[in-house]
Amino acid sequence: VLAKGSYFSCAGAPAFTRLIYPAPVDGGLGVHLTLDLAGRMRFGPDVEWLEGEDVSRVDYAVDIARAASFYAAIRRYWPALPDGALRADYSGCRPKLSGRGQAAADFRIDGAEVHGLDGLVNLFGIESPGLTASLAIAEEVAARLDGYAPHAASALKPVVFFDRDGTLNQDGGYTHRPEDLRWLAGAVEAIQYVKARGWLAVVVTNQAGIARGHYDEAAMARFHRRMQEDLAREGAAIDAFYHAPYHAEAVVARYRHPNHPDRKPNPGMILRAFAELQADPLRALLIGDQPQDLEAGRRAGISAALFTGVNLLADLKLALAATAWGR
Repeated sequence: VLAKGSYFSCAGAPAFTRLIYPAPVDGGLGVHLTLDLAGRMRFGPDVEWLEGEDVSRVDYAVDIARAASFYAAIRRYWPALPDGALRADYSGCRPKLSGRGQAAADFRIDGAEVHGLDGLVNLFGIESPGLTASLAIAEEVAARLDGYAPHAASALKPVVFFDRDGTLNQDGGYTHRPEDLRWLAGAVEAIQYVKARGWLAVVVTNQAGIARGHYDEAAMARFHRRMQEDLAREGAAIDAFYHAPYHAEAVVARYRHPNHPDRKPNPGMILRAFAELQADPLRALLIGDQPQDLEAGRRAGISAALFTGVNLLADLKLALAATAWGR
């Protein structure tokens, strides 16, 4: 069973210096207070049951109408919460072992003895802060992984994520034909610069043209092959292409989604790359020409820089110089 949880942030100076966890409610720990690294107050999550809903079509936008229940819940431990102080922040979905009105089922830890896969430990039904702050759970997982040797952290590589249209190549409006590929100034050189240092170069691109029926994924793949052919002649390559063919107004039904987690400004493509590649999330940068690119990087927890449209290599070097690892 899926449950969606929404969060609201609070404007102004923090009224508390510690976390506050109220009594649990059906399906969750209640609307609790946490403080982010900037000291900002954030409240949530609530519980919105999504029985039978297609996980690929979940709308991750925060419904502002849920603010009323947040005010009521928060004022149980902070009666002085001012009207109008809450702002919609973000939401997420989590799988639950028990559904609406059922007895809680939590702290399930499955290892190889259950699923047969060495090096994999599944944690089910463990609400925060248990999942993020319980040393006992961490010790249990470490004990189950004792003797298993995955890729060492030292094997992870720095990664630069590039937006595609308007950053690497000229954006002619739903660009997809190989013959229309026009590299922007400094783009090939930027990829060469990344690869010469042994880093990963990854493309993350929204492709609404697929959703709108202007071309299909096979046409996009042909365009990407042309990019790789051009780069190969210059001794460079893209390590991976990630694309989001979804759009809220798609004419192709399977790509219609109000707010797909892969479509920037959501960070899904970046997070998939971290899961599938030997990419180091602590040494990662995204560069693109739109605010949504910067927001996707922020949501993924990595550095992000805006391409000015003049020379991509120059902008990349400036962005890397601002990091501790890319100087």
